Amino acid sequence: MPPRRASGGAGLPVPGPPEPSVAGGPGTTCTRVRALVDTNVLVYRFDPRFPEKQRVATEMLRQGLRDDTVRVPHQAIVEFVAAVTRPLAHGDALLTPEDIRREAEEFR
Repeated sequence: MPPRRASGGAGLPVPGPPEPSVAGGPGTTCTRVRALVDTNVLVYRFDPRFPEKQRVATEMLRQGLRDDTVRVPHQAIVEFVAAVTRPLAHGDALLTPEDIRREAEEFR
């Protein structure tokens, strides 16, 4: 479908409706999920300073992964690694480098 012309003599093309997808042609793919997991949920899962948030995050992740209703975006994994690598007030990070690597791989 050719672009429509703007009225008023400007002669500029005005985008029309998107082209419909056809079998074998251009289209988009999507996955329906109920939720994307935020970085905070991933961090709270391993932060013993907030036991109630840790409990909720753990249960939410377990249930969502079990029911296949959540996805962990790549950006959240990158932010998770940065957050749990940072030293806390007492000098230690939330997780060891080995634990961070293992958890990040399991989120994929």
